[in-house]
Amino acid sequence: MSEPAALQDLKELLRRGREEIRARHVAGALGGQIATALTDLNDRVIVEAYQQAMQTSGARGHSLLADLALVAVGGTGRGDTAPFSDVDLLFLQSKRAGSVVQDVINALVRNLWDYGMKLSQSVRTPQDAIDFARQDLPLRTSLTEARLIVGSPALFADLQRRNHRLNASTSISKFIDQILEERRKEHQDYFATVNLLEPNVKKSPGGMRDVHLLRWIALPRYGTREPQMLRAAGVITSEDSQTLLDGIEFLSRIRNELHFRAGQAQDVLTRDEQVRVAQWM
Repeated sequence: MSEPAALQDLKELLRRGREEIRARHVAGALGGQIATALTDLNDRVIVEAYQQAMQTSGARGHSLLADLALVAVGGTGRGDTAPFSDVDLLFLQSKRAGSVVQDVINALVRNLWDYGMKLSQSVRTPQDAIDFARQDLPLRTSLTEARLIVGSPALFADLQRRNHRLNASTSISKFIDQILEERRKEHQDYFATVNLLEPNVKKSPGGMRDVHLLRWIALPRYGTREPQMLRAAGVITSEDSQTLLDGIEFLSRIRNELHFRAGQAQDVLTRDEQVRVAQWM
């Protein structure tokens, strides 16, 4: 199959998949089900695009498989995918990666944008990623959600080992204090009257970002970030666990509806949308 034909096939796969997922949303699917379906769809397109980019660049040997990994981080890593949210990708390359690897990365970035994905991407070696994470709290928290989509398992394992050493070398209390302070600063931006009347379902107080905060705190402190596991460990009560799960579902459904309605990323619940969404739910 020619490259233009393959590109059109994947573009159509993504378009058709999004339409099918939207139909499921309209039919009443849970917010978490929609997020999982969107994550699986994006993963499938990324994997097939990766395979096509390798063929186009003439990179079929062992070298490329060992020198490149596509890693989902942040919201993409945890599967917290809204219909038009950014796809957070870390192109993880080895120190010896050459021009062929760069050609594959360039082709992937270009093609994924052409397919209709909005990427938030970076290209780093495992050590580069950790060095940057030491100075950049958002990257450090995003690495806690990292998962391998396709490529070298050894490179991804190297990143995980280095990230584990970084976390082990830092006081848990200090790390938690840092992310709490970062969230306090973000809260201040969303405490203005206009933002209270028209909240951002992701970033306003009580929004999805506070759920993420709980995950980032729970993992180093208790070794898990899932509400069910925290309940089983006695960290939270059954009632708290269910309240948290219900809240996540509530926010996810609202966010999905805002995105689908706007046809683009839209996290602000305007006054008009508050009335419409209330009637829809």
